[in-house]
Amino acid sequence: MSIQITILGPPGTGKTSALINLYKYFTGDVSTDVTGFVQRYGLNKLITRRDYTSDEVLFLTFTTSAVRVLKERGIYNAYTLHSYITRVLMRNKLLTSAGFMREPFIAAMMEMNYGYDFRDRFSSHPSNVAEIRYNYYFNVYYDKDSNEILEIVKQQEKDAVYKRIRDYVAWKEEKGIFDYVSVLRYFLTTTPATLAPEKEGSEPRVIIMDEAQDFSPLQWAVAKRLRSIGLLDYVVAAGDPNQSIYSFQGADPSEFENFMASGTVVVLKRSYRLPKQVYNKAEMLTRWLRAHFEYEPREELGKAITEYLKKSNLLKMDRTTGEKVIQILESVMDEDKTVFVLTRTNKQARELEKYIIEAGYRVSRIKNDDSLYDLLEEVIAFEEKRNIGMRLFFAVTSLNEEGIRLRSLFKTPIEAIMKVEECLTAGEHPNDEDNESGECSDDVLSLARFIENHYLDVLDPEEKRVLAGLRKKRNGRVIYVDTMHAAKGEEADVVIVIDFVNRKIEKEIQRDENALKEEIRVLYVAMTRARERLYVLTSKSKRSVLGYVRF
Repeated sequence: MSIQITILGPPGTGKTSALINLYKYFTGDVSTDVTGFVQRYGLNKLITRRDYTSDEVLFLTFTTSAVRVLKERGIYNAYTLHSYITRVLMRNKLLTSAGFMREPFIAAMMEMNYGYDFRDRFSSHPSNVAEIRYNYYFNVYYDKDSNEILEIVKQQEKDAVYKRIRDYVAWKEEKGIFDYVSVLRYFLTTTPATLAPEKEGSEPRVIIMDEAQDFSPLQWAVAKRLRSIGLLDYVVAAGDPNQSIYSFQGADPSEFENFMASGTVVVLKRSYRLPKQVYNKAEMLTRWLRAHFEYEPREELGKAITEYLKKSNLLKMDRTTGEKVIQILESVMDEDKTVFVLTRTNKQARELEKYIIEAGYRVSRIKNDDSLYDLLEEVIAFEEKRNIGMRLFFAVTSLNEEGIRLRSLFKTPIEAIMKVEECLTAGEHPNDEDNESGECSDDVLSLARFIENHYLDVLDPEEKRVLAGLRKKRNGRVIYVDTMHAAKGEEADVVIVIDFVNRKIEKEIQRDENALKEEIRVLYVAMTRARERLYVLTSKSKRSVLGYVRF
């Protein structure tokens, strides 16, 4: 019987560092930092074996970026759950690389002419909605077969969403394609009682699972399956149920809470991020959730300010809201601070970034998603130097069937871009009917003409107005504008939170207490990104989460 340990890490308490110390302790590290951490929390009384090899301690985390950070810090046996299970299946000859492709859902939607909104993965386009809902249903109802799940989808979703999910499942099965959820589901149904190790003596004896509060029922089932077929001495799950914010993907914090209830729980006691005022403001939310864990903030006082705007201003993310954000930015930017502006949805973030760009700031996203600023910079680079950025290339060639056809004439997007740029910079004029010098092939010339004629069509009238302002005014200071979800795991000196939900979320939180709890956790995550100053722009309406919380 394996020993269960929960590491509960409230915001800024150094959970990743704690897990790395624990990993090192399991593998025999006797340095002061490592042994000091273990003894401080009494874990030395639980962990009686310390001579595991690095191959015997498996570190599972939630994202590829987290894996990259761990490997940079010397933890080489670190994987996402999906990548590890894929390795296991391929090592045991239960799966081959032929079953994988990049972005299979998008590929299926384009092949079946359903379309897809490339500018905003979380848009209301039926294909984008279907992708999110597919992942939700197949993560939650993992113990049912595909036909049973599709019947549930049919009952609960609009017809356009249901048809896309149904057709994607059929497309995937016909082509033998495995996506994220199908790999995990396949593991549950095909794994033998024993598995071949990567090399002799490399079977996991310890599993450390980070961000476990965000695991879905499917992921927890896979973790339990790993326990049942291995000889595990210790299972460590780390996370914070108050930071579980991925219910739209099927995450269920109750699974993590059940794990907490059946083993030893260690609460990390000190936040190295939150000053006192930010801590006090944020922790009122956890008390409302009745899931408060005692830990200490930093000694610095910090600042936490709540300002109320009219519902009508926040509803449209209008100029009044934009000017309030700019006013805050101008009060802090001379101090060389990192600044996050966080909204509940991508649409809200896109609206706000227009005002911030107009004010001369450079806008970036926290994660790898593209901002409007990035696209506008590529438009300007094309106008000034005939350079074609990847964002602009895909945006233009996805405008219509002709653009998609021209793009498909080349082996790779990079090849297409290089040839078109060479054509343009060689003195060619793609809009001229004559191409006497022969520098451009017919395919390259057609694509170059298409881009020249349509590159501004990727912008709506409001974005074109912002482009005109950007051409005139750029101060180079970077502001990070993104969603509250994107800020998970990150931090900034100054955080501006826009507490306002859309109509769809408002309806959900009024009829479902669990949906309200999720929104409170999302707001809590956003507020606890602040190292020094927190500004919350909210309203007294039921479109603001704070309007539901009574302290």
